[in-house]
Amino acid sequence: MDLAVGERVPAVPRNLEADPGDRILVATAEVHGPSIVSADGKIPSMTDCPVVW
Repeated sequence: MDLAVGERVPAVPRNLEADPGDRILVATAEVHGPSIVSADGKIPSMTDCPVVW
């Protein structure tokens, strides 16, 4: 994690079921641009980044 990701994490939507690790993963993708590879069905609702699985 770098400073840009750390600053982005608070802007990632969260709900009662949001895992902190998922929020870091989403923030990383939003800052650096890669697709997210995950079977977690909650992640697509947390970001506009492409989610593959």
